[in-house]
Amino acid sequence: MSRHLQTNISDKQKQEILFQMTELALLESASLISSLGHNQVKFTVDLIGLKNKHELDSLFNPEHPDMFAVCHQIDGPCSGHIVFLLEEKSALLFTKAVLDKQDQMLKLSEMEEEALLEIGNIIVNNFLSNYVQILDESINTAVPVLKQRHYVQLVDELNSEPVDKEFYIVKFAVEIATCNCFAHILWFDHFCQIDRESTGLHKIVCMQE
Repeated sequence: MSRHLQTNISDKQKQEILFQMTELALLESASLISSLGHNQVKFTVDLIGLKNKHELDSLFNPEHPDMFAVCHQIDGPCSGHIVFLLEEKSALLFTKAVLDKQDQMLKLSEMEEEALLEIGNIIVNNFLSNYVQILDESINTAVPVLKQRHYVQLVDELNSEPVDKEFYIVKFAVEIATCNCFAHILWFDHFCQIDRESTGLHKIVCMQE
């Protein structure tokens, strides 16, 4: 059964839908990622909202600017990019915890980079598949790519819009073994325009039950 959420539903309801869909996507992702190794993964939504390029320093830590990012290009009506990213050190600790590796290497090995790419792919695909349920549109993605960049360089590379153009952001806590950090999902496209004042969707959405 499906139900259509009309544009006249309350802003609070719209925000709750976004939050619930994100929570579900991260819950499914944590279960799949936990099955890759011996440690349980927990993701907890911290923030859903909008940022622009001027606000990057408030989103990330300028003292630790280098990031690992799993980047998906989206084709079709919702064209753009969606990215899963972690600070460089957090990516190292998180990936080694998932793989249950105890070595003290300060860089990701080729195998660990492949594992991080798969982890990011799981998270982004679950994120998109849950959002497809509230969209009356299809989403197609290209093969994901792992990038290592300063966060400003990364955003400039993936988002050619003006500096004041906002993009969709999810910030979530990551817990696994002794690793506790934050990760992010950034979505640069034409769909995820949540009004800063109303925090509501600018279209009718459809949610599958």
